[in-house]
Amino acid sequence: MPEKIMGVAWYYEQQWDKVRSYSKDRASMPKTFAEWLKSAQEAVQKWESAGITVHKVYVDVDMLVAWAKKHRLDIDGRTRSDYANHLLAMSFGVNKDV
Repeated sequence: MPEKIMGVAWYYEQQWDKVRSYSKDRASMPKTFAEWLKSAQEAVQKWESAGITVHKVYVDVDMLVAWAKKHRLDIDGRTRSDYANHLLAMSFGVNKDV
């Protein structure tokens, strides 16, 4: 059976306010980095307990914004997740699209 792998967007503390400012779904996002980090760590533990290999994919907000603009996407939870998995695929040499 193939290994289950997923990428999770992981943010730098100093960019948290910036990612929220660009996000269309900011009202539903944690207001502070500490709140986001706690919920993200809990989610990672849950997925790993389910047998999924989780890769924390550090996201530079300016690169996320450029990628979303190139693909004509609003920045929301789906786009942030897709971008993290795009970067993960690139790191495995699967996806060369930037």
